[in-house]
Amino acid sequence: MTNTTSRAIKTTSISFGLVNVPVKLHKATDSHDISFHQHHEGCGGNVGIQRVCKACEQEVPYANIVKGIEHEGSLVIVAPEELKALQDEVPAVEVVQFIDVAEIDPLTYEQSYYVEPQKTSMEGYALLRTVLVNTGRAGLVKFALRDRLHLGVLRVAGDVLVIHTIAWPDEVRTPAFSPLDVSLKPQMVEMATALVDAMTAPFVASEWTDTYTDRVAELIAAKANGDSIAPAPAKDESDVEDLLKALEASIAKKGKKGKKAA
Repeated sequence: MTNTTSRAIKTTSISFGLVNVPVKLHKATDSHDISFHQHHEGCGGNVGIQRVCKACEQEVPYANIVKGIEHEGSLVIVAPEELKALQDEVPAVEVVQFIDVAEIDPLTYEQSYYVEPQKTSMEGYALLRTVLVNTGRAGLVKFALRDRLHLGVLRVAGDVLVIHTIAWPDEVRTPAFSPLDVSLKPQMVEMATALVDAMTAPFVASEWTDTYTDRVAELIAAKANGDSIAPAPAKDESDVEDLLKALEASIAKKGKKGKKAA
């Protein structure tokens, strides 16, 4: 976790019942991916993108671009003001009900935001946080952000409140495949359970790093200096086709605890 200052992406308030708590929303995560630009291999110049009409093959100025969609064989053009008129009037982060956070499938979680109290709302913020802690509940909220109505979960994270946007029910896909009808041998299940036990450990986020991004950064620095770096070492993957043998080999690697459990 990195401690950085950020500009609020939205100034709003949380409302539950007749209580109104002014707050600010901040993005809780940032991507550390390295972004590459497109360059001409021959001269190294930047490669730009032209917006060209596929019908008349003319470049189109951005000011002349409108939004449209094909609908039942016809092109429908929609103006920005028409879309704005359809937006839900949700001036605040509205708590529509309180829930057990375990009721929300993690599959639906999208973006996360820290909720910062404004100077005038410290007491109300502390009250809401305390009540959520004491009841073990989370708030199901709806709010507008970037011209979209969002559904979200308001919960306690340490000393602060956070909001996670969640997908609408019709945005969640169902699997395009069915579970396999397989009969498992009891010995196989027992050994797999032993392997899971041997590999179980507390999750400590600080112990994990994105080694690929680190190596990309090293590669960039090395090439800038005219150097090169060695490729990442190949992962030792034994070619074990038999599932029982693979389980035995895996447990053996985990040492005495795995062997005893097996």
